[in-house]
Amino acid sequence: MNRTKSQWLIVCLSILVYISSLFSFTYAAMTLHGTKDLPFGLHATYRHFQSASHFPLTFADIAPAGWDEQLPARITLISVNHNLLGLYDPALYFSRDLHYIQPGMLRGFSDTDYRAGNKVAYYMLENPSDIPDLVRAQVNAPEGLKIINGLGEDSGLYTEQTDYVVNMTSMEDIGNEVYLEGEREEVLMWSKGLEKQGFQLADKGKTALSDALIVFLSRFNRVSIFLYLSVLLYFLLFISIAMTELSAAGYVRMHHVFGGQGVSLFRVLHRELIFSVLLTALSFMSFFFIGRARGMFEYIELSGFVGYTFGHLAVVAGCTLFFHRVSLKLLQRRTQS
Repeated sequence: MNRTKSQWLIVCLSILVYISSLFSFTYAAMTLHGTKDLPFGLHATYRHFQSASHFPLTFADIAPAGWDEQLPARITLISVNHNLLGLYDPALYFSRDLHYIQPGMLRGFSDTDYRAGNKVAYYMLENPSDIPDLVRAQVNAPEGLKIINGLGEDSGLYTEQTDYVVNMTSMEDIGNEVYLEGEREEVLMWSKGLEKQGFQLADKGKTALSDALIVFLSRFNRVSIFLYLSVLLYFLLFISIAMTELSAAGYVRMHHVFGGQGVSLFRVLHRELIFSVLLTALSFMSFFFIGRARGMFEYIELSGFVGYTFGHLAVVAGCTLFFHRVSLKLLQRRTQS
């Protein structure tokens, strides 16, 4: 096989490896995401913050300036403090979980409650239809806390360890854990307030590509088979590059005889490599637009795929350069001998 055909074989093999790996990694990440248990029934775009500080913080400490003037906002916050959950939900994300909507009697948290810091709460009910239980909860509620509704086991907020879901703006201590869910701009704004108070991001909710690879490479199933196949294709690619570069002594010798230099030699002999880089970039752009159109990046992190794309290009280019240098060294030794 002549050198031109060998180089085009490397181009085709490189693109095949990249695309097959891309689909394998995507399938692994989406499969792992499907097994994740999202807290409180939130979307995969949630953010989980934790703080090691035991200093009590109120809602006002983490809220951005003018938050009360921006209601209703497209954001939901949940804080965890022992047997209490704090809820700030002007986006009405959990309004569907309320079972007793009776005007003037039972209701949900309102913008007025949030602004005024009213001490209102929902009570956790094992049986959503147990109205007497809710009445007893209203009678036996802690002093100053008004029960305005109940949540059943079908609510994302329900846990056996939680007694009350309290208006978060009324809490004297919101606790050391906070979950955010909402529009990107709102989430970023509230995240800054949490970070200023010593909270650190513990989980973005999205599935990282590295996590998916670690999980599935430790197993032997349908997903891991495709991942191992991608690794095998890389070995074939490296062997093809090595054989093509090391067999180029004749081309290299002829180039040097006619006064060629290293840069011009690489440009002449590796035009296909440049073409391969362009095709790889085109493949990634296609993957990006398709993934964004299908909402895939709401569930898995794009950064892992960007890193893999640059890594793939670096490996192919680095391997080619390495064996190109080896070929030149071998030629020099033959010439000297």
